[in-house]
Amino acid sequence: MKLEGSIVSENSEFSDTLKSKSELIDEISQLRKNLAEMEADTRSTKARAQKLSKAINIGYWEWDETADQATYFSEEMANILGVSLETLYENFQRDEDFYDGVHPDDLEGYIANLRVVRDANYSRGSAYRFDYRVVRPNGEVRYVSELEYGIQDEDGIVTYIYGAMQDI
Repeated sequence: MKLEGSIVSENSEFSDTLKSKSELIDEISQLRKNLAEMEADTRSTKARAQKLSKAINIGYWEWDETADQATYFSEEMANILGVSLETLYENFQRDEDFYDGVHPDDLEGYIANLRVVRDANYSRGSAYRFDYRVVRPNGEVRYVSELEYGIQDEDGIVTYIYGAMQDI
């Protein structure tokens, strides 16, 4: 009888294991479905944002301060700077990459303005605005107005910056 009890016990554990695996497979399937829906929503949101950006002639971008790199550029941002979106992503990933596109007479002020929004003591709640000139690759000079908004973590460190640029 001892052997039968052992077999029954093992079969019960095996059944529980199969049930657990089946539940995990179902859960994974549901998570994949949720992920696909979220990715579709993200693509849709980005497409709407791109249309709005073009309609109101404002380019926008997102910057990860922790990684010190751009995470998103709108097509209108590329248009304002006179480059393709691909070029923007390829060539403009660090702060210093933007310096060549800033008019030489405005570069010092541009860098000083970047420091303001990153300063932990800067009052949050509204975007910081500054104007400067950009020099497009074809040599054309454009006056732009830029808005930046920094997000701080619980320690007051700026971790993310959102910005918008308008050709004025």
